[in-house]
Amino acid sequence: MAVDCNSLLAKLNPGCDAIKAIGGVKEYFWLSESSSIDTIAFDSDGGISTFTLADGRPLRKVEGMKLTHGGTTDYAPGDNVGTFSHATALRLYHSTQAERTAIEGFCDTEDLIVFFETNKGQIEAYGISNKDYMDHGMKCSSAPGGTGVATQDPHFVTMNHEGEFRNLPPRYKTTRTLSENRTELNNLTLIPVVSSISPTTYTAAGGGVVTITGENFLGVTTVNFVDPTGSATAASVVTVNSETEIDATIAAAALTAGVTYGVRVEHTTYGNSDIETEIAMT
Repeated sequence: MAVDCNSLLAKLNPGCDAIKAIGGVKEYFWLSESSSIDTIAFDSDGGISTFTLADGRPLRKVEGMKLTHGGTTDYAPGDNVGTFSHATALRLYHSTQAERTAIEGFCDTEDLIVFFETNKGQIEAYGISNKDYMDHGMKCSSAPGGTGVATQDPHFVTMNHEGEFRNLPPRYKTTRTLSENRTELNNLTLIPVVSSISPTTYTAAGGGVVTITGENFLGVTTVNFVDPTGSATAASVVTVNSETEIDATIAAAALTAGVTYGVRVEHTTYGNSDIETEIAMT
């Protein structure tokens, strides 16, 4: 016999609908630094309407443990105004040294922003202020972890970040579907990132091939060499060897001797790398 929730809970507050609501967050989340934000704007109700990142500053999509990681808020009254705390607990497992190094970097970040997709089908942004006079970002407050006491226990770290704001975590682009928002955030994780180039000097008259290493290079078709005035010269041939390596050919006499150029890797869908890595022409 089915139980009539409404008749059982008719006099309760919250009622039946609230108790049936889906809680918790998905296993994955997206994070970055507030200093990576290029533009952000808000709807009249305080939700995020526009969000872009600076060139070469991608979101990081990370998988944690459902119902163990997530976000919480609390309100603290003040003499003039109250504030809402944004607190995230991100439980991250690690087995390789690269994963441990990444966790160390996350813990050192003092302006973290985190996007959670909830089981209810919404995306919430922690560490984002929708008040013009307040800064974005949370800082790491603790990171307990360990190897566990039983053979089957995993290595993990639970990163705790906190910040004080005048608002609850805003919703992300409420006029769009969850699928559209998820795709947009996933695309922001694929911005090309340049970590190094080889060689770092070339003879302008002869040209040659520059090997670029980094991340998110699949699908790249353009590499530009940018001079100090911002003028760009495209590589004559771009060969994507892997997700992490590109060979870019500089045509003979295409660049000017005595000028140092920034290298910018460009993806038509996901965006451009920054241009901090340089090559000097002699």
